[in-house]
Amino acid sequence: MVGAIAVTFVGYGRVLKRPQPWFAEKFHLPTQRDLDLRIVSGPAIFGVGWGLAGFCPGPALTALGFGSSAAIMFVAAMLAGMSVARWLAGRPSLSRIATSADPL
Repeated sequence: MVGAIAVTFVGYGRVLKRPQPWFAEKFHLPTQRDLDLRIVSGPAIFGVGWGLAGFCPGPALTALGFGSSAAIMFVAAMLAGMSVARWLAGRPSLSRIATSADPL
């Protein structure tokens, strides 16, 4: 991980000194710096799942080839979690419902 961070740190420093990217008109960098529940809870759930199961998603998919029951259960739970997360993201939040109601 430290090696990847070092390479990325050097790479970003060099790339962002260029006037523009090779295959685009401009750099598209994130501008939002606010932390919200999704930004904190998503990685936390990922870490807990990884710690409990002992699998990261990539190696879990590879382990399916061995027919490991642990990998099968992990991938099934991962797909279910992804489906629930997508469903939750598509629902309007309570604050949006409360503020979008037009007074008569």
